[in-house]
Amino acid sequence: MKNILSILLILFVSTSYAQTSETQTSGRVTDVWETPIPDVNILVKGTNRGTQSNEDGSFSLLTFSNEILVCSAVGYGSVELTIPEDGKEINVVLSPTTTKLEGVTLKKKRRKKKKDYLVEYDDNKRLIKTSMGILDKDRSSSAIQIIDGKSLINVGTDFLTSLKNFVPGMRVVRPPSAPDVEVYLRRIAFTSIDSSVSRAGKAVFDVDGILLETAPTYLSANDIDRIAVLQRNAAISRYGQNGIGGVVIINTKAQSKIDGRGIVRRYDNSKMKDSLSNLFAENQRYIPMTPDYMDVFGVAPDELQAMGTLKRAKEYYSDDPTFFLDLAYYFRGRWKNNNFANDLLKDVSDNFADNVPVLRSLAYRYESLGKQEEALEVFLRVLQLDSISAQSYYDVSEAYMDMKSYENASKIYTRYKQLRDESKIPFEKSGADRYMTINSHNNMLQPKSSLDREAMEKEAGITIARTRIVTTWSNPNIDIGFQLINPESLSYTWNSFDKPNMSGNGEMERGYSMAQFFLEDVLKGEWQLNLRNYNAQEDKPTFLKVSVFFDFGLPTQRKVLRFFKLTPEYAGTGLFSINTKLAILGN
Repeated sequence: MKNILSILLILFVSTSYAQTSETQTSGRVTDVWETPIPDVNILVKGTNRGTQSNEDGSFSLLTFSNEILVCSAVGYGSVELTIPEDGKEINVVLSPTTTKLEGVTLKKKRRKKKKDYLVEYDDNKRLIKTSMGILDKDRSSSAIQIIDGKSLINVGTDFLTSLKNFVPGMRVVRPPSAPDVEVYLRRIAFTSIDSSVSRAGKAVFDVDGILLETAPTYLSANDIDRIAVLQRNAAISRYGQNGIGGVVIINTKAQSKIDGRGIVRRYDNSKMKDSLSNLFAENQRYIPMTPDYMDVFGVAPDELQAMGTLKRAKEYYSDDPTFFLDLAYYFRGRWKNNNFANDLLKDVSDNFADNVPVLRSLAYRYESLGKQEEALEVFLRVLQLDSISAQSYYDVSEAYMDMKSYENASKIYTRYKQLRDESKIPFEKSGADRYMTINSHNNMLQPKSSLDREAMEKEAGITIARTRIVTTWSNPNIDIGFQLINPESLSYTWNSFDKPNMSGNGEMERGYSMAQFFLEDVLKGEWQLNLRNYNAQEDKPTFLKVSVFFDFGLPTQRKVLRFFKLTPEYAGTGLFSINTKLAILGN
């Protein structure tokens, strides 16, 4: 009898242990706009086991199934959730802490444009011009120090001698202790160049819109109109990881006079940005600017109050399509009200029926939701409105292919080719129209055959690889650039305003708003796609769609979509990584 009891006890303990085996639980914490939240406290309820989320909101810790995680952060309400038994990644969404308000008044404010700030610049000493636009100290959420050039004293070998009096803890390291003049904004231990001790990040300089890795010692205090110092979060939020050591922004008197005469300079700092980016092992994740109107919705304690706020806000934002696109995303993600979110998207379709960039943005949103028929319907309407742009034809043909309507896709290709043949701008299968050439061939092989790669390369005039990236954007009137970093840390850059890419070979005049990249088959591993630069003529967001094709041109071809909202101001540049060995996308 004793033996039987012992066996039963062992079986019971074994079974109990199997049911509560320790596993690695991972997940990601974001707000309702999928912006990652770092430093979130994640604790297993009733224990002292826990961790914190990192910069991209991700976390990982050892847990047992059915335990409860408590997630909390300063400024946000706490969330409790049960650890799933299937081991799936956990997505945690935190909302800002609710504050009961006596009354909320919504006022629509026009966001100032560059020309508005230039008019104010001479008199408003709280403005500073940067490579990423004009920075207003009053509108910044981070601490910024702006120093009037008149306060600098022309002493020492350069302006740095005087600047040290305004920045406590600033150190200037000069040769022979360093190869060049280096500036450190925080008081740190530093050694000679022969030492094995590594230095902390040094400051970079933004001089009249040009980024410099070394201090501009050619400037004297008399040359400077005003100067700003950004440290820690203020620098990183605006310049990404490039600003980890801080940023010194300098506006010279000479450039201020030029700007004052109405001469607008166009800066291309991309090459310098690339060299700065390579100083760091990883790129900070891209985060768009949150619109002002979301502050009110972020503190809504329930859906009913959010609905009431929206009803009042519609009066002020009736002419802003982005408002309705944002709120559709908000009600779908925060309150799980899909029907109401769909109604808001329908409002965009009805109220902005003649606006091509808005409709294209709407189609992207439908695609992100897996609503292919609705997306196709909108793309067809864009084609009716803009029947001379190549992008309209490309979008419709791609939508037909996604729905496996290959015959209709072929008709669109034929229709576009006829348009080109009948116009003064001919069809160039191996030049400006190679996008159409490649997609046409890929359409013909679906769904059972393989692409004749050699014939395709000969006709399109480009090397075809198994991994293809296609980026398209909703607004054609923007400057946009991308950076690709391969597994060997070598980078390739592309810019819409570079002549070899767009205007020089006719892509722009044909109406393409896209770029494509083929990742070399021999370089298996992790690639990184970054947003190199983004500038828009209008102060409105642009929506970006990125299509990644794995096993391109093969029967096993698979397409993965990613969507981004591009805003005039943003933090970070990293869009996502592509692992060509595993055929997966990362953050």
